[in-house]
Amino acid sequence: MKEHERLNQILKTVERPIDLPIFTGEMVLATLQQIVSISNDHFGKLAQGNYWRKAHDRVIDKYPSVRSFSADHFGKISCDRDLLERELTDADIQGLRLWVQKFIEECERSNRNFRDILHNSNISLSATYFLET
Repeated sequence: MKEHERLNQILKTVERPIDLPIFTGEMVLATLQQIVSISNDHFGKLAQGNYWRKAHDRVIDKYPSVRSFSADHFGKISCDRDLLERELTDADIQGLRLWVQKFIEECERSNRNFRDILHNSNISLSATYFLET
C-alpha cells in the first residue's frame, strides 16, 4: 500500500472533519449571545426577538435539535441546561449555523448590510464560524 493510500485510510477513521471545531452548548450559547449583543446596536430588542424566533421556526423541522435553543420576545437566547456541558454533534452545529443564517436573512430585510456589520465588528472566531455560509 502506498503512503498516501495508508494516510487516506487513517483519515477515514476520523469521526468528524478535521476543520470543524468542537463546541459545547455553553460555547454556542455564548457565541449566540455575542451576536445578539452586536445586533442590539442595530435593532430594537422586540424586532430582534421576532427575527430570532422566525428564523428558529424556519429550521426546526429540518434540525429538531435546534429546539434545545430558544429566543424570547426580547432576543435573549437560552438553551436547555443539560446541553451546556455536552459536546454538540455536527448535525447540532449545522442546525444552529442555519438558525444564525436565517436570523441574518431576517435582519437583512431591514438592513441590507447587516452581515457586513457583523463581520466588521470585533467578533470572536467562534461567532465568525457561525456567520459563514
